[in-house]
Amino acid sequence: SPGFESPSLRKLMFSIEIDKNIITDVTYESVNLLYPHEKIINKKKNFLKEKFVNNYGLFFISSIIICNESGLIIDGHHRYNALKELGHNKIPVTKVNYKSKKIKTSKNNDICKNLIIEKAVLKDLFNPKSTSHLILCERKKRWFPITLISSLFQVKL
Repeated sequence: SPGFESPSLRKLMFSIEIDKNIITDVTYESVNLLYPHEKIINKKKNFLKEKFVNNYGLFFISSIIICNESGLIIDGHHRYNALKELGHNKIPVTKVNYKSKKIKTSKNNDICKNLIIEKAVLKDLFNPKSTSHLILCERKKRWFPITLISSLFQVKL
C-alpha cells in the first residue's frame, strides 16, 4: 500500500538495466572450476567467515560474478574464499559474457581482460582491489559497479 513505503526506503532501492545478453546463467558452480585474479585481504575474508558462522549457519549472500567461458572470478573474491574455507564445494554464481564491451575492468578500462584471465589461470594474482569492474546501465548510459548484478542466495553451512 502507498502508506507502507517510507521515502527513506525508496532511496535505498536501486536497480540498473543491462544488455540482456550479458548474464548467461545464475547457478551453483564448483569452487575448483573458478579462477581468482586478485589476492585477498585476510582480515576481510575472516570477517565474512565469522559473519556467516554467527548467523546460525543460515545466511544470505550475493552471488560471485564469473566469466561464463573461463571461470574467472570478476567480483566476489572474499566471499569465494570465505565459502571455500568453510567447506563449500559449490557456490552461487552469476555467469556473464565477459567479452562484452559493456563490461570494463576499471573506470579507465586500463587492464586488458585477456591479461586478467591469463594471470588468473597461471595463479599470478593481482594485488587486492586492483580491478573494479563496471557494467553499463542501458537506461542511464552510465557505468556502475558490476556487483549490482549479483543475485541473492540463501546459503546453509
